[in-house]
Amino acid sequence: MQGSYFGKAPFLIDPVTAIKAMTAGILLRKKLVLLHISLRIPIRVVFQRLLNWLDWPVFLIFFGGLDQSIECESVDRTSITIPDIQFSLIHQLEKVVRSSIHVVIMSGSGLDLTYIRDSPQFGSLIWIGYVGQSDGLAITNVVFGQYNPGGRLPITMYSVFYVDDVSMFDMQMISSSTNSDRTYKYYTGKAVYEFGSGLSYTTFLY
Repeated sequence: MQGSYFGKAPFLIDPVTAIKAMTAGILLRKKLVLLHISLRIPIRVVFQRLLNWLDWPVFLIFFGGLDQSIECESVDRTSITIPDIQFSLIHQLEKVVRSSIHVVIMSGSGLDLTYIRDSPQFGSLIWIGYVGQSDGLAITNVVFGQYNPGGRLPITMYSVFYVDDVSMFDMQMISSSTNSDRTYKYYTGKAVYEFGSGLSYTTFLY
């Protein structure tokens, strides 16, 4: 929830806590399943817990992404995919969940989310950065329609193959002998999500 540049927050409200608080006392037509993946729990344990819930019609929200053990000032990533444990669980979910899966990805940098974007099994996708102590409230208000998101992506999300075209020792934005173009100003390839991408709940009719 917090990035590398922060003071000590007086409190932290995570998404699971916020969603449970918002839905407390509300009769839901479907069982709400909040799946928050720890990078340290074996996938077989996570999936077995999930199977115990799937005898109900469910509204499933998958929380995934990165944390400071994977990306920070002293830790450089060599891949721009989501962690393998999360991909494994996503594939398992597709086999057993009958309803749409809603995905929230939290990270401080870009990820190749092509698979989630293109699979018909996933009903929605929210990307959020490390927004601090109340990020759980922010996500919950968007998920349940209390806030109409007008957010625009502040970065370009590249394909996983982009890391093969770019040298991390060459920081030029414009293409060179060791680099392809970088950022929305110069990149001419096909991005997974372009800088400025974003949707809201508003429908405009003309």
